[in-house]
Amino acid sequence: MKNRSRTSNSIKNSSIAAVTQIVTMIMTFGMQTVFIKTLGATFLGLNGLFSNLLSILSFAELGIGSAITFSLYKPLARGSEKEVAARMNFFKKTYDTIGALILIIGLVLTPFLSIFVKDGQDVSHIHLYFVLFLLNTVVSYFFSYKRTLLIADQMGYLSTLNIFYFKIAQTIIQVIILIVLRNFVLYLLIQIAFTLASNIRISIICDRMFPYLKKYKKERISAETLNRIKIDTIGMVGAKIGGISVNNTNNLLISSFVGLVTVGVYSSYIMVIGGVTIIIRQAMDAITASIGNLIAENDNEKAEKVFNRHFFLNFSITYFSAILLFNLFNPFVTLWLGEKYVFPIYIVTMLVLNFYIEQMRMTPISFTYTYGLFIQNGKKSIVEAIVNLGVCLVFLMVFKLGVLGVLVGTTVVHLLVNIWYEPYLVYRKGFGKPLSFSYFLRYIFLALLTGSVSAIVYFLSHQILLRGVFSILVMNLIISIFISAIVYLVVFARSSDFKYFMSLGKRILEKHCNLER
Repeated sequence: MKNRSRTSNSIKNSSIAAVTQIVTMIMTFGMQTVFIKTLGATFLGLNGLFSNLLSILSFAELGIGSAITFSLYKPLARGSEKEVAARMNFFKKTYDTIGALILIIGLVLTPFLSIFVKDGQDVSHIHLYFVLFLLNTVVSYFFSYKRTLLIADQMGYLSTLNIFYFKIAQTIIQVIILIVLRNFVLYLLIQIAFTLASNIRISIICDRMFPYLKKYKKERISAETLNRIKIDTIGMVGAKIGGISVNNTNNLLISSFVGLVTVGVYSSYIMVIGGVTIIIRQAMDAITASIGNLIAENDNEKAEKVFNRHFFLNFSITYFSAILLFNLFNPFVTLWLGEKYVFPIYIVTMLVLNFYIEQMRMTPISFTYTYGLFIQNGKKSIVEAIVNLGVCLVFLMVFKLGVLGVLVGTTVVHLLVNIWYEPYLVYRKGFGKPLSFSYFLRYIFLALLTGSVSAIVYFLSHQILLRGVFSILVMNLIISIFISAIVYLVVFARSSDFKYFMSLGKRILEKHCNLER
């Protein structure tokens, strides 16, 4: 195997992931606009609902992808081609089986769709649409397993670019179909075709880069490795339950208790948050493989130092993102879709709060995965799922809070379960030391700082009376960036973490300039 620079690969993965995702997000906004204008909010809600239902069905994956990724770090570092090939052969058989299982479960579920859709009678051919969504999910499991090898070998940018190129072509064709034909069936068929084509293409790329995959295509994993993967997968089952319960049932609950149109409005907000989240996570996740290599060195002191720097960088990005989201959300949605698609500010507050908490979990979650703490985290996630569903149902059925009830339920489960247990797990089982109270003091301080600056910016923005949504949006943007940047520099400019990343950025810039010369 080639001896590549950990930092160089992390930067390359992060840069390409961030750039492609920004472009993809712009395309997605364009697609969403065309979708709403041609098919309406009901179909938008149906699109969001079925996407969530299929995410729930993907529970059949059991988290084995993460377990396989973790198992690839050491054989890749050692350059053991047979071990890598054996794991990939096992992965292929497993994913083929999972794809078939999801197809069967989905077809059995199809006749009972009315349970999940309060006003489903308003949509004709609803079962056909669901089956097409189902097929798109099923084909995503074929050939795609090889993406994992690229990610584990710190070449995830190749997978990112592959997805990006096919996404561009898919979006263009789907937009044309919506504008000219307004046909949802053809829209979904194009989606299936490009999902399959993208997976086949990445499979071909991996076969060229790792020719030993074909050479050792009959290689089998050892009983010890299989047992380790099973143990990690069992742990990931709990994590999958928690993730699905918190992140993939909201549309389902809103659809069942409120209606498809509200799901459509909610989906628009979630799409914006999702775009921002993906940009952040792809940029940060590109570092995860490097963390895995670092942890393999068994230097807990160095690992904790990297944890703290990762935490600061993650916060810095989340801080600016949350402030901008809170103050630009409604003006943006008004300009983009119109006032009838705008939520009241208290709903926006809860959306951004949950976004902030989710993003701040990224550091402990990244270290939890790379330490292989799947079982311990899985137990937590089962509790998380039970608490989330129970609290959401209480707010929906007893207090009749609708969308607000779902969002408050998500916040409650984060506060009661997630924000303390995940860092505790990393410190206790990863670093081999207790989690200090200073971690929570730091967390609370950073959260209060972000909330206070968001409130100040919101107050100042509303003191300036302007006509026109675009003018309001631009003014809010200027105030948000100016105030948040000043506060950030005043608070952190002298910190060691800030100085470290400034120095790192300077070195990267100097290196880039020298290469251009």
